[in-house]
Amino acid sequence: DRTPLARLSHPIAVEYVDVQGPDGVYRKYRCLIAGESGVTRHLMISSHWEVRPKSRVRTDATREEELEYLNRPDPNLDALKRARRALGLDLVAFDYSYDRLGRLIVWEANPYPDLSFPHHPAMKNPA
Repeated sequence: DRTPLARLSHPIAVEYVDVQGPDGVYRKYRCLIAGESGVTRHLMISSHWEVRPKSRVRTDATREEELEYLNRPDPNLDALKRARRALGLDLVAFDYSYDRLGRLIVWEANPYPDLSFPHHPAMKNPA
């Protein structure tokens, strides 16, 4: 077969899901699930659709929003624990956002997450 897809050794399909918030920024949440315990890891807020530390918006307001997320149980904890069990993993970090209808959009279930602490002074609590 000479179709373009036949030439691909590992084809994938990708769907773009718009998760830009009404305030014009993008949020990526991370929650670690270990067994039946969950720990909120970070909330990155970015002006770019691919949320990475380099494009992170760092203001007093975004810091406060992240600290609010970090200091309470993840709102999706039960669903994420069920997903961990379904994946058969002991430890997994879920990266997720919400679409414009408020639905949970999971970007990644990472069984080998980075467990380091943030180095940026703005993301550390004062002593």
